[in-house]
Amino acid sequence: AATVAAMSPLEQARELFFAGVAAYEAGRHAEAEQRFVAALALVPGRPSVLVNLAVTRLKLGRAAAAIEALEQAAAAEPPGA
Repeated sequence: AATVAAMSPLEQARELFFAGVAAYEAGRHAEAEQRFVAALALVPGRPSVLVNLAVTRLKLGRAAAAIEALEQAAAAEPPGA
């Protein structure tokens, strides 16, 4: 397996995204949020990560932060795309 240091930023973001999904599915929502935020630091504005971050923040009771993430996702994904 490749070390994280040898991975491209996109590959690192993908690993973080999947770790976030796994954490969310395991009920570890705070951890999932951290993973999604870290992925976004590598691939800013990625709609799939933003939507998962929004859902996670809703689970954490942070509706305003969830809406902000959804607005960013909507801005990144043009209508009809």
